[in-house]
Amino acid sequence: MPVNNTPRINSYQSPSSSVKVIPAEEIIVANIHPSLSVHYILHLFEKYNPISVSHMMMTPMSKIRYCHVYYETFQKAFATMQEFDTYCLCGENLIVLTKKRLIEEAVQL
Repeated sequence: MPVNNTPRINSYQSPSSSVKVIPAEEIIVANIHPSLSVHYILHLFEKYNPISVSHMMMTPMSKIRYCHVYYETFQKAFATMQEFDTYCLCGENLIVLTKKRLIEEAVQL
């Protein structure tokens, strides 16, 4: 089955402006060293052209820092995950997974 890599764009007309909505593919980047910002994460992944990143968050119990990174295609998100999952950065091994993969791994624990 052929894969369509063309981004789907929906237009939304509000009274004040026109907004384009582009569905995005998401990865979760966790175990981020405290000295690193989301700007550094964007720089690290720039080869795969991320379109957006969330603010940095922290899990309540374990205090693991994480953020969400968004891509236009699943292929770019998956390639980032393959290259950077367990990548050692500032002495911490990054956890880079899709939401589905994160849930699958959590269930196995």
